[in-house]
Amino acid sequence: MWKIKVAAKIRVHVWKLSKGFLPTLYNLKNKGLVRNACCPVCKEDEETVAHLFRDCKFTRKILQDLRIEDSASDRKQEWQNWLVDFFYENESKKCKTLMISFWAIWFNRNRIYHEGQTPNEQEVISFINAYLSENDFIEGVFMTRTMPKNIKWEPPDRNIIKINFDASFQQSLNISKAGIIARNKNGLIMAACIYPFLNISTPELPKAWACLHAVTFGEELGFKEICVEGDALTIIKGVTATGEDRSCISNVIKAVQNKCANFTKITFRFVPRSANTTAHTLAKEGRSYEWPKYWIKEAPNSVEDIVNKERIGFEKE
Repeated sequence: MWKIKVAAKIRVHVWKLSKGFLPTLYNLKNKGLVRNACCPVCKEDEETVAHLFRDCKFTRKILQDLRIEDSASDRKQEWQNWLVDFFYENESKKCKTLMISFWAIWFNRNRIYHEGQTPNEQEVISFINAYLSENDFIEGVFMTRTMPKNIKWEPPDRNIIKINFDASFQQSLNISKAGIIARNKNGLIMAACIYPFLNISTPELPKAWACLHAVTFGEELGFKEICVEGDALTIIKGVTATGEDRSCISNVIKAVQNKCANFTKITFRFVPRSANTTAHTLAKEGRSYEWPKYWIKEAPNSVEDIVNKERIGFEKE
């Protein structure tokens, strides 16, 4: 639990509820501070920690919508054992979702109990999804800033083709341009392309579509072993996660994952901007192109200059 990358206040909150230290009405009743311990959310049972964060029908609906598995047999477990088993058996992304959900459920419960708010499942689910997206964004910024500044593009191993992707976004026009470049173990350009996407409604979509097109590009060129690289941490984490994605780019993430079966080997790797300059430059060049543009064993001069410098760099090492 303590290793999950969420705000410290959320980790402390989950620790408190795991120990039963929260001031639920059941705990307050045992201390003689209240007479009625009925759950203020569902009004069907006493508000114990286990009830509020696992058994309450309001909570169950939220966790089910977030694809956090639950069953009646699981709910028969003692609370602490259930919680320990969950963190032991599930991947970090699902554990992070549960921790943020617990925090949001407690905040929502306090609004209902102290302010007389009406329970609203969709409002809580939307808050959790938004917080998850913000958490991933901040994590990506932190990871990029803490990475060494001198990380450069590295050639792939053996017969693997490395495909780098990036995207530019013209928000006023709702247009994005994907820049994609494929190189071999010698750093030589195999192919490159600029591809436009129209009607882009959110800033999260451009790099997601660019990632999908990078995989499609590799498939159409007949590559069987590829490594897909980009500087979009949220996208890379999304396509490599085993759980179902619930973000606003979930359809694109799923499309990328579905295409993975078409390759003998495919990996995804997050790199900082300094190791993704060719794709970034291509994406910027894309603003000059209205239609898709493809190159075989070459690229625009600005991109070829970067490729040549990078080849000289790793050949010296």
